[in-house]
Amino acid sequence: MINKIDLPNAEIEKTKKEIIHLLGCKEEEILEASGKTGEGVKKILERVIKMIPPPRVSQGKLCGLSFLIQNTTLTKAFWLM
Repeated sequence: MINKIDLPNAEIEKTKKEIIHLLGCKEEEILEASGKTGEGVKKILERVIKMIPPPRVSQGKLCGLSFLIQNTTLTKAFWLM
């Protein structure tokens, strides 16, 4: 995902090329977003729903996956029980 696409100095195409080079993904897999304008947020949520499985039931209780993100870096991903 490329964030802050609303900024005047955003180098979206250059950043896409760097991501493709580093991760080997396809250009159409890279999402663009702006938290400021809200552009692309719906696509991010749709991708999360598509890629992350729903909570499972364990001993009659729902379990869920939670993410801890600090300063735009994923710090932890853990299951809630």
